[in-house]
Amino acid sequence: RLLMQKKNFITLVLSVIGGLLFGIGMCMCLIAEWNAFNAGVVIAAVGVIVLFSCSYSDCVQREKHLKSI
Repeated sequence: RLLMQKKNFITLVLSVIGGLLFGIGMCMCLIAEWNAFNAGVVIAAVGVIVLFSCSYSDCVQREKHLKSI
């Protein structure tokens, strides 16, 4: 029986959150009627930071695993 490991679940959740933040931020930047360009840039930047931190931590975990083999 295959179960999702805790670290994979956390990565999945953070990736979804980061993607949603990035998408909402880009919508705020591109839809002129909202008049929320500056806030959109900030929210999109936070989304990118969350996505890169997930990618970085996942790469570090894989390197540690490969070194232990």
